Amino acid sequence: MFVWGNSPGELRLLCYNDEMSSMRNGDFWQKATSGVVVVSVLVLFVGACSASPSAEVDSELSGNAGDPVESEQELAGSVSSTTISTPTTSLVLPSTTSTSPPAPSTTVTTTTLPLTRETLRLSESGVGPVAFGAPIAEVLEVIAPLLGGADNDTLMEYPVERGSRHYDEYEDYSFDFPFSRQLCFENWLCLWAAGETVDSLALVGWSQNNSSEAIATDSGLSIGFSLSEVEGVDLSLVCYGFASGKFGEIELGLSSLGEPFVSFDDEGSLIEGSPDPSEVVITRMAAGIHPVSEFDDC
Repeated sequence: MFVWGNSPGELRLLCYNDEMSSMRNGDFWQKATSGVVVVSVLVLFVGACSASPSAEVDSELSGNAGDPVESEQELAGSVSSTTISTPTTSLVLPSTTSTSPPAPSTTVTTTTLPLTRETLRLSESGVGPVAFGAPIAEVLEVIAPLLGGADNDTLMEYPVERGSRHYDEYEDYSFDFPFSRQLCFENWLCLWAAGETVDSLALVGWSQNNSSEAIATDSGLSIGFSLSEVEGVDLSLVCYGFASGKFGEIELGLSSLGEPFVSFDDEGSLIEGSPDPSEVVITRMAAGIHPVSEFDDC
């Protein structure tokens, strides 16, 4: 797997094991901007490898919320992690704010838009005016009038405790708390609540899957954006035509509409792809904490 190094133009190859399988912490683009975002040409260099497996796959890489990603061919093993230096995360959007200062002796007033379905925004720390840590009952008092009742309301228990993690009875998924509650709405926005008991559940995360009614973040990021429109995305795992990454503290699920991130030839040899950033679109966003799959595949 390739990652950008400590200086511009430097690209390092992370390590594969003997099976040449899953790739982690890859970053396929480094962009430069001049007023608007310009996609740079991706150049790959090959380095040396070691066989130290390490992987943790988000259970919501693609598809419906809570579903693990599946593929026809399993990528076994993983690659070791490397700390990378990334540019400051920023989303380049057209400015809609006037730069003219107010006239002298004029009182400037700030108008706050009423909270509606159209003005509701997601953030790294909550949903609209509701921050992570708020009791779920209070969250629903704010969100339900805007989005309607939840289409899916699922309570999960993680009874197996091992270290600081809690696992479901089959140990397929782990979580930070012994109980979780997932509430998903018509527009595919899901809220995650968690706690030590069923009666103490509080908002801890959210996820938004591909939807024509998707809610944008407070920075303007939204489902359907391509990587050519976003500056500062770090890829963490690639799997055929899918990838996961981060934009600040917002987790992203990405899908390539063209060339896959990785594939295999007829002899089973790994082929590293370089999809055009304009053809890689955001299909999922998430923030906070949520269950994690314990399977090291894609």
